[in-house]
Amino acid sequence: MSACIWSTSPGLRSKVALSHIWPECEQFFRLSLQVKDATLKTIVDEIKQTSWGSDTNDVNVTKSLFATLQGFVHNYSAGAKIEGLMRTACLPIRNSISDSHILWTTSDGTFFIADREYLQNSFAGKVPTLEFSVDEAYKFRDIFKLLNLSSKHLSNIVKEDNEISASRELDPRLTAKFRSKTVALIRCAQHWSPMEMKQEILQRRSELNDLEVFRVSKITLRRYLSHQGQIISVDSEADLYFTRSANRLLVYLPAEEARLQLVYQLDLPEQFAKFLGIDECSIVISAILRSEEAAIDSLLDRKGIPKLQGE
Repeated sequence: MSACIWSTSPGLRSKVALSHIWPECEQFFRLSLQVKDATLKTIVDEIKQTSWGSDTNDVNVTKSLFATLQGFVHNYSAGAKIEGLMRTACLPIRNSISDSHILWTTSDGTFFIADREYLQNSFAGKVPTLEFSVDEAYKFRDIFKLLNLSSKHLSNIVKEDNEISASRELDPRLTAKFRSKTVALIRCAQHWSPMEMKQEILQRRSELNDLEVFRVSKITLRRYLSHQGQIISVDSEADLYFTRSANRLLVYLPAEEARLQLVYQLDLPEQFAKFLGIDECSIVISAILRSEEAAIDSLLDRKGIPKLQGE
């Protein structure tokens, strides 16, 4: 009976599940023979004892076992038991897109976790990455944290630089328009930002008051990371760039009108929200950027965003 469990768990291959063989005998097996369901220890032991790489379906089996583990994460004893997997080579790694060979490594191995789609698209095949999708990386984030893998997330490692083309032109109309939104944007920041950022809001207000908007023919975004002593970089064309210079915010936007409209609707509100430290508020900021001045106060009042003191 030691090799039997009552109900099965995905990926569990060393135990025989009895529920689908004798469903009418549950009371007998559970009460008389003390057959149990799979436990956290059952799953951890399965992962430790498996010789990963011997089966072409091993990656899918690993994902199934991780999915089962996720259900135990909030159990008070789960942490120590899952941490015991750190020395087990149970993590599938692929070095390149064209490489069909999967390597198996421990938590200390040299690899990265693609936790954003755009980073996966940029670096897959250029550096060794965990053979999990972005959605799976999010789904198993609690397990990864217990395995000390958070530092391997590409979003924590990749750095970005921007290169602006020599052809740039100050846009007085957009400069004046964005400056006129300063009070409304700062109201949002005061309302939603964490307490520790309150002092920084004064600096943000100064930078918004003096901001300048430039239209440029090309913005090159360079994402890069260090791997085994080498810099791995990927260049792509961007439509928007924020930077600070001499206590003012500089905003670079595409010269082409059609691309500008797309940026205005999608990327610009998110970038202003990020600049203000209130990433989750881009919908309200989008409304501010699109609204006439006379309507903004009513918009913010309806959202329960108070006026600034002394304004």
